[in-house]
Amino acid sequence: MISLREIVVSLYGAYRLAWMDVKAAAYFENTDQAFWRSFFAAVLVLPFYGLILMAKYSGDADMSHPFRFVTVEIIAYVVAWVAFPLMMVSVARLLKREDKYFGFICAYNWASVLQNAVYLPIAYMMLMGIQAAAPLGLIILICLMIYTWFIAKTLLEIDGIAAAGIVFMDLLISILVTTYADVLIIRT
Repeated sequence: MISLREIVVSLYGAYRLAWMDVKAAAYFENTDQAFWRSFFAAVLVLPFYGLILMAKYSGDADMSHPFRFVTVEIIAYVVAWVAFPLMMVSVARLLKREDKYFGFICAYNWASVLQNAVYLPIAYMMLMGIQAAAPLGLIILICLMIYTWFIAKTLLEIDGIAAAGIVFMDLLISILVTTYADVLIIRT
């Protein structure tokens, strides 16, 4: 069971990482127990993601039946939270950073709460048709990629090029999961 203290400390660590503080790595335990507890971040993000899904569904007449929509989106949400950590097992082994894996995923998961807090309002504005949100969304996406790059570089103690490869893999997984889910929910 995760404690409120651990949630607050982990979110504060993610906040410090956003300010490019290399010492923020100390806020994340590098244990398998902390790894599993860090997935509580998905629970914190879920209500806000649910709002985005409601806006997405109500704004598109081509969406499938509500049950299918919800089912596909829930599965996609779980896959999105699990796919990257699964891929990182092999990447960490390849980079000879298995000993840093748990701490990295902890930081990555808790940072996702902050990333979603920043990005989801922009995504909501884009779904509502606010044109000015698109360029802002692109700028924020780039900033979030830099944030993820810094987390990978710092927590895994790797060079910038390897960290960039991890960010690219993360982005690719996200695009694949989102695109496939979107294909499944469009009415045929």
